[in-house]
Order: sequence, then structure tokens, then C-alpha cells
Amino acid sequence: MRHGDSCASVRLSRRHFVSLLGMVAALPLAAACQQAATPAPKTEAKPAESKPAEAAKPAAPAAAAQPTAAAKPAEAAKPAPDAKPAAQQAPAAPASGTLIFWLYKTRLDPLDKHRTDRVMLWGQQAGVKTEVVEIGTSDYGKRIPAAIESKTLPDVLESGDEWVQLLQPRGLTLDVSDVFQKIDAEQKWAPAAKAVSTWPDGKQYSIPIGTSGNLLIARDDLLKEAGLTPPPKTWVDLLEYSAKAQRPPRTYGLGQALSNTSDSNRFVDMYQAYGVRIADDQGKKATFGNYQKEAVEVTQLIADAYTNKKIFPPGVLTWDQTGDNDAFQSGRTIFAFNPLSIPAWVRDNKPEMLPGIGTYLIPEGPKMRVQGVSTVSMTVRADSPLRDKAKELLLFMYDRDYYKEFWPKSQYGPTTEAHYDNEAFSQSWLKVRVDLAKNGKPINWPDIQTQALAEVQTSFVIPRMIQSVITDGKKPEEAFAVAAEEIDTIYKKYEQG
Repeated sequence: MRHGDSCASVRLSRRHFVSLLGMVAALPLAAACQQAATPAPKTEAKPAESKPAEAAKPAAPAAAAQPTAAAKPAEAAKPAPDAKPAAQQAPAAPASGTLIFWLYKTRLDPLDKHRTDRVMLWGQQAGVKTEVVEIGTSDYGKRIPAAIESKTLPDVLESGDEWVQLLQPRGLTLDVSDVFQKIDAEQKWAPAAKAVSTWPDGKQYSIPIGTSGNLLIARDDLLKEAGLTPPPKTWVDLLEYSAKAQRPPRTYGLGQALSNTSDSNRFVDMYQAYGVRIADDQGKKATFGNYQKEAVEVTQLIADAYTNKKIFPPGVLTWDQTGDNDAFQSGRTIFAFNPLSIPAWVRDNKPEMLPGIGTYLIPEGPKMRVQGVSTVSMTVRADSPLRDKAKELLLFMYDRDYYKEFWPKSQYGPTTEAHYDNEAFSQSWLKVRVDLAKNGKPINWPDIQTQALAEVQTSFVIPRMIQSVITDGKKPEEAFAVAAEEIDTIYKKYEQG
């Protein structure tokens, strides 16, 4: 499920950094890659001691009254074989220095404040000077590579799990298997959260805070007005529903990017659903070139939907990651693929619109349904001088009472079985999250996430193939041949080391 070299030196070579910089521009986010409407400015929460009044007001007061997970060693599972003893995780000596926490800022201000307050409360109670830096998702592609180069990664990084895939092989993330097992003993990880977080070596290098994945968001009210019963079950149904229900220029069927942005890689799911594979079962050798018939069929369907059915709104060829959010939220589109930040935003800003919105699993293809799961996770910098305190913070963030308030403010899905019955998941637009946590597959399944596949995606090979047919008039077979050669070259580069 996860692929990576043995841990490399923390010191990156220039070649590694350039490679990373190219890969991080638009990796597929589980979780929340579409959440920021505009790049969010850097905001910093002051250390707890300088804001006592705010620190005394956690979003979930009951959590402060009860012992935290870190204070319950009797309930903890046995640590992993290579894990540090509990005594080393919580040294008696007071911590010195400032613990920096990079918070993965969403479009949901109450959720961001809830998480920030919790981190600052821990700092106050633990006697550790703590600073929270809220960073918009669109800025991560710049901030993390710069932090790697300057050796200023935060002590705790909250991000989409794809960042772990880039940082862990370089030795930049701490093994947190002992924390993972303690949480599992108390709350039992949901199958999808456990699968995404567990590496081939059996260890965990991140602690998920929420499961996510691109789901189908639909204007059920407009579909029913057009005499259609949601949801569309197949990809062909989706394109047909879009054409029948739209009323351009007021509404268009499918608000999905066809530009050079990670959102355009959602169409890779469609190719895979038709049987196309990017590489072999080991993720070593490119096999895309073996699937011309299936790939050409999908490309023709998408090109026809754009050129003849005209179901895409103007601008999709140049959209950034927020295009789907903005178009749907303004009422201009009927369908979008999104991790649920769209209905969460509607809930908070246009509540009258929410009853007309449905959320569903991604449509099926002739071969399978490709429904990926990702997570937003917390990682600890491997060489952080506060790494033991940081692990205590990770446990503190998993307090049950804290999470009871977390889910109603969030668009994420459950990570443990203890979360399944939260009242938030009884809402019509969030019910699908529990099924996703129980049954979803790791992102890119049936292919395997590797550095080669990450480069295929961040180079936008598949979106550019589609674009060349739509905008340049290439025949699908010609565009396929170009893409197949490019994918093969990428995989051979990594095969050679």
C-alpha cells in the first residue's frame, strides 16, 4: 500500500529537493485539497502563557476535566517492538524551547479554532511553550519544500497523508507506532484509517485525525426537477444526468477541473474503473501502454461530454483547486467531486441549500468502482528536540470528549470505531463517511502509490492527454501514445534508482 526506500538521510541533496518540489505541486489530497477558496495567509496563535484567557476556553471543556489519553498508561496497548519505552516518551525533566504545530487550515473556521484551542490547551497544561501556525492548503506546496531546504520543518505537521509518502523515505518523520497502538487499544482504528496509515514495514509514521476521499456531491433537487433519480450509478450515467439536468448558462452539469491541478487527476479514477492500470501489481513497471482500447474509450467519453454535451462550465481548462468549490457553492453546477468541504461550507453559509444536496460514492465503471480513502494526519519531525512531548500532544488530540465536538464542526469522516455513532454522522450528507471509513481503499488503488506514480500525477500526464484531444484536436489514439511513452519514461527513471 505504501512504497518507499529505506530511510534516507535527513539532509536532502539538491537533486532530492528539486524532485520533491516537482512532486508536491498538486499531489491528490484526501482529504481536503479543495478546501481553501484562496491561499490562506499565515496566522499564528500566540503561546499559551501569553493568552491565558483564550487557553482557558477550550472548545470541549469536558476534555480538560478528564484524564487525557496520555495519562492512561494502564489502558495502553503494548508498544511496537522498536518503540521507545513509556518512560522515554514522557521524560520527567521540563521541556524547553517552543513546540511548533502547523495546522492544516480548512475553509471551516469553527473547526480550525477548535483544533487550535486544543493544541494551545495542551501547551498550557503540559508547561510547553506552543505555537500554532495555520496554513492554507494551497500554500503547503511552497511551505513544506522551503522548510525542508532550510531545515525548519515544524515539530508537528498536520497535513494530507500524501506528504508522509514524501517525507518518510527521507527520514524526516518519526515512528509513532506506539501512539497508534495506544489509540487502537482504547478506540480501535477504522479499517480504512488503519490501512492508509500502515506502511509495508508494519509501522505507522502518522496519526490520522480524519478520513476523507473525493465523493460525488450532487444537487439532488435539480436532478429531481429534471425527472432523474439520484445518484447516477455509472460514469456514463453521470455524464448523461449532467447533460439532461443542466440549464446553461445558469447551470452546468459537471464542475470538475480539466486543468493542470490535482483535481483533474480525479479522472484517473474513471480510467481505472474501466480497467486501465498505470503500473503492475508491485508498482514497479508501467503498464498504461497495455490499455489503449480502454483508455481511448474513456478519453472519447470525456471529450464528447466537453465538446458536444457541453456539460463543463466555462473555465475548467484553467481552474485551480478551488474551482469546483466555488462553482458548486454559487449554484452554477450540478455535480462535483469533493471531500465534503462543499456541503460543509453550504451548511455554514447557505443552510437553505443543504437539504437539496446529496453525497454519494464515486460512480462505477465496467470493471470496478474506484473509491479512494485518504486522511488528514499528524506527523512528528524525526529530529525534533520535543519529539517525546509531541507524541504526548498526539495522544491529547485523541481525547474522546474532544472528538465529540470535533465531528459536528468537521467535513471529515471517522478514524476509529468509537467515532461511528457520533450524531454528526446521522446527517444525510455525512452518512456516507462511515461507509467510506469501513470499506474504502487506499488512494490510487488498484495501483500502488509510489514516487513514480506521484510524478505521473504531479506532471498531470492524464489531464494533459485529455486536454490535447479537447483543445489541440489530437486523435485519442495519438494522445494515448504520447501519455504512455511519458509514463513509461517516468517509471523507468525510478526503476533505475
